[in-house]
Amino acid sequence: ENNIISDSRCCGISLGKEESTGQNEWTTIFTKVGHQREQEVIFRALNNGWNKDNIGSHIVRNNIIYNCGQAGIVGHLGCVFSLIENNHIFNIRYKREFEGAEVGGIKLHAAIDTIIRNNIIHDSFRGVWLDWQAQGTRVCNNIMFGNDSEDILVEVSHGPTMIDHNILLSGHSFKTLSYSCALVHNLIAGTISAAQDLNRHTPYHVPHSTSVAGMNRFTGGDDRYFNNIFLREKDDPRPDEPYLESFFGNDRLDPEDVKPNTCAFMSYPVGTAVYNDYPGPDDEPAWMIFKRLFTGQLKEGEEVGQLFAILGRPNPHPVFIENNVYFNRALPYKKEKGAKVYEDSGIEYTIDRENKKVIIEITKPEMLVESSGEIITTAKLGYGFETEQLFEKPDGSPYCLETDFFGEPRGAKAVPGPFHVTGTKRYEFSFAEDDIPDWSRA
Repeated sequence: ENNIISDSRCCGISLGKEESTGQNEWTTIFTKVGHQREQEVIFRALNNGWNKDNIGSHIVRNNIIYNCGQAGIVGHLGCVFSLIENNHIFNIRYKREFEGAEVGGIKLHAAIDTIIRNNIIHDSFRGVWLDWQAQGTRVCNNIMFGNDSEDILVEVSHGPTMIDHNILLSGHSFKTLSYSCALVHNLIAGTISAAQDLNRHTPYHVPHSTSVAGMNRFTGGDDRYFNNIFLREKDDPRPDEPYLESFFGNDRLDPEDVKPNTCAFMSYPVGTAVYNDYPGPDDEPAWMIFKRLFTGQLKEGEEVGQLFAILGRPNPHPVFIENNVYFNRALPYKKEKGAKVYEDSGIEYTIDRENKKVIIEITKPEMLVESSGEIITTAKLGYGFETEQLFEKPDGSPYCLETDFFGEPRGAKAVPGPFHVTGTKRYEFSFAEDDIPDWSRA
């Protein structure tokens, strides 16, 4: 707590693991690929006492971390059950000395029941990168902007992962290669990208534990988007069409350039239209075929062989997308319930680099107030499909998002976005180099 950490050649703070359960085996032994070595490391760690009684529960608070080569805060297994809050993280990888799979403001493997809140992360490669086993994780009340790749990436994790009350202002806001992420009451000004990963099988856990409950690959879906604001650039020249992007760098890809067994992310301009080809809550999920097979309830004309062929495909799970606001022609999911789409905007933001401030102005509050929806709770969010774990707080208590970004009560109805506004309002958030986040001064 209360440190200034800068100019580390590699990482500012490490919440990692010790060497005995495996170290750089992919690049020294060569015989197995990286994700298989990672699987082995996890099981060795479990056999070596990796559990809540022995590992994790760190607090990383009120630090200023900048000019580090690879990551501001990095963690692998050792970051479980931790709290990372009120940190100012910036200029990570600013010298471009590193690239690859561990670069970001915060980069964590196995962030089980970890809370990342009230941080400002900017001008880095990625803001928050949650890789493997982001189960019971909560990312809330953070401000991110100016990040090269995206603000938040959740990679090959089975969830549930809660992402709420964040202000995401980079060109790319959120990228998912996972299941069961819930984005609720965020302000999202960048694109959302989604992909499948059919090659990597990663573990999921007994709720609120490191004990492994199973493993699976990723066909995508089971995500939730409730009460968010999507703020497209006013004169965005991009057509309202899908396009493919690379994992690193978000480079545009032509379909013929996508090689087998590689991840290409589907993207649209700002909004949830990236899920247009995913089933919704009213569609029959693929797993219902099992029920009809095993109970003899085949539909007319269906054959058993045909149904097993369907089950062999990489079918995404349904997504749950409701009551989001889309400004400046941001693009909603085509099956969304309660979407509010506007040609103009009721909110504006400025990154004032001269005075080191993020300025957010609510200019037409009525556009938000008329879009008010229900208070989001664990009962509404449900449980993650693979883990069968409820969307609940890391301590196991239920969510009830009845307060806003500043802790102000929302009342009976929830205004979309991070702030519960009823009138015009201007917020200013400092990112001066010697400042740590303090929302009371906004």
